[in-house]
Amino acid sequence: MKTRLILSLLMPALMACGQAQKEPAPMLNTRAVDALITSLQDSLQAEIGLAFYDLETGQEFTRNARTMMHAASTMKVPVMIELFRQADAGTLSLDDSIRIRN
Repeated sequence: MKTRLILSLLMPALMACGQAQKEPAPMLNTRAVDALITSLQDSLQAEIGLAFYDLETGQEFTRNARTMMHAASTMKVPVMIELFRQADAGTLSLDDSIRIRN
């Protein structure tokens, strides 16, 4: 639930970074982003990690970049990618049961 709230608050800002623009993209106000994350972190009593790199400007922002965190639901995508890769290679069927351990 906390992850969904955080993503729903950050997603519009991150999506705006990927839209085509005729003028150079303005530099991100990293102090404002950091303040927003601090506020979210305090209200949710959670540790938040975030990183982005703007391909156009070269600007980057990280928050808790070196902090070890549990992968949680982010592991679903790489597991599915490998599952489909192996299914395409014929090494397993999508009907097979596979035990996944953390």
